[in-house]
Amino acid sequence: MIKTVALSTFRIESIKNQFAYALKVLGKLKMERIVLFLREIEAKNIAEISFHGLKPNSYESDESIFISVDWGKHSELIKQGEIHVETDDTFEDGVAPETLIECYLFKENCEKKGLRIEMRVNYPERITANQYARAKLNSKLGLRPTTPSEKIKYSEGSTYKSTIGVKSIQEMSITRYSN
Repeated sequence: MIKTVALSTFRIESIKNQFAYALKVLGKLKMERIVLFLREIEAKNIAEISFHGLKPNSYESDESIFISVDWGKHSELIKQGEIHVETDDTFEDGVAPETLIECYLFKENCEKKGLRIEMRVNYPERITANQYARAKLNSKLGLRPTTPSEKIKYSEGSTYKSTIGVKSIQEMSITRYSN
């Protein structure tokens, strides 16, 4: 008989755990920098972090993964009293199985194809609409705006696309593209 143990975690902590895992495994960021990102996620200043497997000497992406949070939905869940999420033994150190699997597949595909991984961060509209706020947040996180030549171009051909929700964290989704 398999015994499943359910644990309860604060909703915001579960969200931060998913992003922290991706930042560490895919972004290869040091803990000090991950903590900076997590503070901004907790402040709801980051809506999405994406990673792109780029072909050598170009910005053409053969693999992409987008980890997103819908802060409007998050606020609604909190208003409804859903401040906790249930986790079980399929979570590893607070990371949902969907996050583990999708990040693994993305990284594995990039390694097989010899792609370099670059990260992009998308802010909520209230940040992107305010040039000063965006510049201040970029500076704090050690980011800079991309130049037109660094714009991600997606490889043509048959593309696999998968968008999944993250177990028990209703406001999160992961979308992965693969050629």
